[in-house]
Parts: sequence; C-alpha cells; structure tokens
Amino acid sequence: MKLPSPAITQELLKVFFSEANWYFTVLDQFYFDKAHRTWSRSWNSIPATTEQQISAESLYFSALLFQVLALGVQFVPSNSAAEKAALSLNASSLDQLSQHLSETGERILNMLGRHIHAITAIQADIMRCAWLKNSGRGAEAWYSLGNAVR
Repeated sequence: MKLPSPAITQELLKVFFSEANWYFTVLDQFYFDKAHRTWSRSWNSIPATTEQQISAESLYFSALLFQVLALGVQFVPSNSAAEKAALSLNASSLDQLSQHLSETGERILNMLGRHIHAITAIQADIMRCAWLKNSGRGAEAWYSLGNAVR
C-alpha cells in the first residue's frame, strides 16, 4: 500500500494529534512535524540523494508515518470530512484501511531491520503496539512493545 494523498495524510495526522495523541503521549507534534518535513524533502529529492545521505531517522520515519496514519483512521469521527476522505482510498471499511496502513508500516520495519537504534523505529513499534491494543490484539501488542524495548 502506498501513502494516501498529501491532503488525506494531513487530515489523518490532524485527527491523530487532536483525538489520539493526548492518550498515548508518545509523540511530540512539533518534532513529528519537523521530522515529517525533513522526510518529505529527502524523499522528494531521491534522484539527487544516495542511501548513505539519508539518515536512519528518515529511513524509519515512513514506518512511523504509516502507524500514525493507521491510528488516525481508528479515531476518525463518524460522518466527518476525514472519514469520507479515508474511505475514498478504495477500502471497504475504515477498519480495513487502518489494518492495511499498520501492516505496511510493520513490513517497512521488518524490511529495514530493527538493529538500528533510531528513535523513529522505536516510536513506530510503540505506535504499532497501540494500534494492536486498540484492535483487540493484546498478545500481539505485547510482542510489538517487546520489539520497541529491544
């Protein structure tokens, strides 16, 4: 799955930070927004950038972004513009969309590996843990939290 359009991404990030982040308190919006801008600039200039020039934080940020969007979808208010925008992504339900986003973030983490000590990788695992917990998958949430601790 690829990222939603920038407009939908922004709407889901707004939902996450207004409706959910106060509960999890893992991410600081100022630093997240700053990392998001840095990540966007680095990926928009990929042809001019080599892999060695992209920081580990930026590499893992995409996994974190997918997890945050997945949580944002879980907290989208009913009958809102955000819900309509999210459902426009060819998902049969918000739950299915949320699951696809979270699983994509998890695949990115698995692909990149968890041996690099990047804060964004740890935050992505913690956000995956929160998503699993919200989805009624408590045992799996503990494993995800264990990945973050290691």
